[in-house]
Amino acid sequence: MKKMIISSGFLISSFLIGAQETSTIKLINGSFEGTPRCCFTPEGWVDCGFKTESPPDIQPAQAPSEPLFGVTKEAFHGKTYLGMVARENDTYESTSQKLSAAMIKDSCYAFSIYLMKSPNYLSGLKGDAFYTPRQFTTPIILRIYGGDGYCHNKELLAESLPVVDTSWHKYEFELIPNSNLTYILLQVYYYTDLLYPYSGNMLLDHASDLSLIPCSTHKKMN
Repeated sequence: MKKMIISSGFLISSFLIGAQETSTIKLINGSFEGTPRCCFTPEGWVDCGFKTESPPDIQPAQAPSEPLFGVTKEAFHGKTYLGMVARENDTYESTSQKLSAAMIKDSCYAFSIYLMKSPNYLSGLKGDAFYTPRQFTTPIILRIYGGDGYCHNKELLAESLPVVDTSWHKYEFELIPNSNLTYILLQVYYYTDLLYPYSGNMLLDHASDLSLIPCSTHKKMN
């Protein structure tokens, strides 16, 4: 029995050492490729939004189809990207996936993603008497969480400034987990300087893998 305990400990230690040495953590379908359509997440991603509301959208619809919600911007990478919204009824969209390897406590990872705001995102709110379309165009932010399962926002790892540009820009982050994390979650949210929920949109494309890097002096988020 004693021999088995030593062996198990060795295997656990070996696993953790191997995990720490993983220099690149792969994302599945970081370019959000898929068939353009309303209310579906691309392959590799899971909807983590409110059950009372629709999931994110694979954008943009290709001609001769009509644009989805008036969104017409071309993808930065590949053919499609992800469209996500926050709503004035205090609901917002998010999506998650399991990582190819764990992010290790106190290690540092570089992550980048291309973001923009569509000048048009015409949709409605559930609960409206006639589901009246309105513009979801107030700038919102991106929050990046790590967790232990799908849709688990255990640790806030980074967040963007409000995304105001209507053309693609690369956003770069340093992620420093306070514990070992095996899932990532991307969530759009309100700019917290505003004291009320509002309707806004964000387009997301070309999310990078997570690359192990030397830690900078950036303060970790709690």
